Amino acid sequence: MNKEMFWQLIDESREACKDNIKGMAKYLEDRLSSLSLDEAKSYCGIYDTYHKAANKEGIISIAHLMNHEMLTDDGFTDFRNWLIAQGKEIYLETMKNPEILAEKAGEPIEGWYEFELLGYAGMRIVEQMTGDFKQSFVQLTDEESRDILDEIVYGEYADKQLSVEELQSRFPKFAERFIKENEEYDMESKLNEGNSINKSVEVKVVDAQVLRTMHDEEGIVFQGCGGEVEEWIDGVNEMLTEVGILKDGTRLEDVTKFEHDGLTNLLFKFGKDDKIDMGKLAMWRLQTHAQFGGTWLSDYVPNRLDGYIKVQNETGNISPERKNELYDKMFEWICEHIKNDKDLFLTLHGHFGMTKEELHDHSIESLDDFFTEDNPEMNNDEGMEMTM
Repeated sequence: MNKEMFWQLIDESREACKDNIKGMAKYLEDRLSSLSLDEAKSYCGIYDTYHKAANKEGIISIAHLMNHEMLTDDGFTDFRNWLIAQGKEIYLETMKNPEILAEKAGEPIEGWYEFELLGYAGMRIVEQMTGDFKQSFVQLTDEESRDILDEIVYGEYADKQLSVEELQSRFPKFAERFIKENEEYDMESKLNEGNSINKSVEVKVVDAQVLRTMHDEEGIVFQGCGGEVEEWIDGVNEMLTEVGILKDGTRLEDVTKFEHDGLTNLLFKFGKDDKIDMGKLAMWRLQTHAQFGGTWLSDYVPNRLDGYIKVQNETGNISPERKNELYDKMFEWICEHIKNDKDLFLTLHGHFGMTKEELHDHSIESLDDFFTEDNPEMNNDEGMEMTM
C-alpha cells in the first residue's frame, strides 16, 4: 500500500458513511479486513506517520479552539484522527493554513471534533489477523517516510502556540466559524442546566475494545442500560448518594457508553478526587448484581473483553514492563558471566550501587562479607579486572 491507496481508503470510507460518520471506523475495518496482512500493516504505518506529522503547536492551538477551548492530551490525539478522516486535501491544507476548515470542515461528532475510534481501526484488524496487536506498530522505511513527509508543507504558524486572539488576527474566517460554534454550544449548555443536573455531562460513546486500553483506571460497569442515558446517570448517582456510598457531594460524571454482547452498557469511572466509600460500594454491587450487572472495570476487561492491550505511546518511549524485562535479563547475564565474587561485588555494588538488601531481594547472600567498613578496596574499582 502507498499513500495514494491510503487516502483512497479514507475517502471511500467517509463517503460511504456520510449520514453516519461514526460508522466510518467500522466501514474502514471491513475494508482493511479484505486486504492482505502486509497491506493492513502498511496502512497502520502510513496512518501513524500522518498522525505524528500533525503533532505541532499550531495544530494544537486550532484544535483547542475547535473543541470549546477544552482540549486534553487524549482529545488532541482524537482530533488528529478526525483531521485524517477529512481526507488528503483538508489534511494537507490545514498544515499550511487552517482557513480551509472554515468552509470545508466536516461536522463534529456529538459536539466534538474528535474521532477516537478511527485511530484503532488498523490495529484491530492486524490483531484479528495475527493475534498480536503489536504487529500494527509498523515503522516505514526512510524512503516511504520521505515520500509522505516531503509532500507536507507547514505554514509559518505550525510551530507556534497561538492564543484565540492571535488566531482571530491570522485566520479570521476560521476563528469566526468556531468561536460562533462555541458560543452556540455554551448557550445550549446553559439552557439545559435547569432541565437536568447531568445535561452538562459529556457521555463518551466508544467501541467496547477501547476499554482494553484503560490500564490504570477503575470504575463500575452497569450492563443492560436501556432507555435514556441521562436517566441512568441521575438514577445511579441518586442511589449511591442515598445509601452513603458517594460522599461530600461527589457525583460520578465521567461516563462511557458502549455496546457488547447485544447489551448497552455504561461505565462510570472513578476520579482521583471522588469521595467514595469503596467498602459499601463493593457490598452494594454484590447485592444488586442481578438487577444491574454491576462489574468492576478491572474485572470486566479480562473476563469479557480478552484482557488489556498495551498501546505504544506516541513518543516511542519504552514501557515500564519492557524496562523491567531488560533489567532482569541484564542482571541475569552479569551474574552468569562474572564468576569471581569480588568482581561481582564491585560490579553490582561498586558500579550500580546495589545495597545488601537489594542483593538479598535477588537471592544473593554470598557477597555479604564484602560489606565491611574496613574493606576500602570495595569502594574503589580502579584497576578492576573481571574474571569471565
